[in-house]
Amino acid sequence: MKALQVVGIAGGAALIAAMAMNNPGRTAYEEFATQELSAYVQENVCTQGEASFRDILQAQCKKLVKSLQPQLQTIIAENTERNNWRLFSIYKTELYLADFLLSYEFGTVGVLGNLYIYKTEEK
Repeated sequence: MKALQVVGIAGGAALIAAMAMNNPGRTAYEEFATQELSAYVQENVCTQGEASFRDILQAQCKKLVKSLQPQLQTIIAENTERNNWRLFSIYKTELYLADFLLSYEFGTVGVLGNLYIYKTEEK
């Protein structure tokens, strides 16, 4: 029985240590969020438009999104709040297009070296 308890405690300690050592940092989140936002724009915004111009506009839009990734990452960095709980982090990003237009809120959790979006809300 004691051996099982020791194994359980050691396993729990190893898991906690792994979680703490692999908690994704702010830069990892910003890169992840930039990629996710870029993919969303390319798939949902760049595909809009008149059928006769769609192929040309789509190609140009994708190039534009790719060239703007450094600026997108800066915007994400400036609009993100991180709650670091040492074993995991919770990120809240608010993006908006002027005060009177649409705004979005994204919630992401980082744990064990991975980032997972758990909330996407249009406000």
